[in-house]
Amino acid sequence: MTTTIRRATLADAEHIGPVHAQAWRETYPVILSEEWIANVSDEERIGRWKRILGEPNPARQWVALVDGVIVGFAASGPPRDSEPIRPLELWSIHLLKAHSRAGIGTALVDAALGDAPASVWVVESNVPAQGF
Repeated sequence: MTTTIRRATLADAEHIGPVHAQAWRETYPVILSEEWIANVSDEERIGRWKRILGEPNPARQWVALVDGVIVGFAASGPPRDSEPIRPLELWSIHLLKAHSRAGIGTALVDAALGDAPASVWVVESNVPAQGF
């Protein structure tokens, strides 16, 4: 098994979208309503990622690949807070459940943040994310 972390490109949108949707379905069913989760589609997320990666954006996006297949992603950028406490924010990180606890999430965070002090917002009821 070979894991690679690299910057995301527009060509990755077709693969990040389904990973994003699946990660939400795996992570948030106890946090968000069933109806909301049911409306998270691969197509909607692919469209979102085409916009994110195809337009000027202050965030940096990274993908994690296992044997050449995207299994997760992270994004970081300037803080979105009106009074930031750190110079950088981890905007998002999602990893397919089948690849958790293998060091891939840590590698994504390392790529997205480097050694910079950063902030991150976590939903209060997302206890696993708080532990990470």
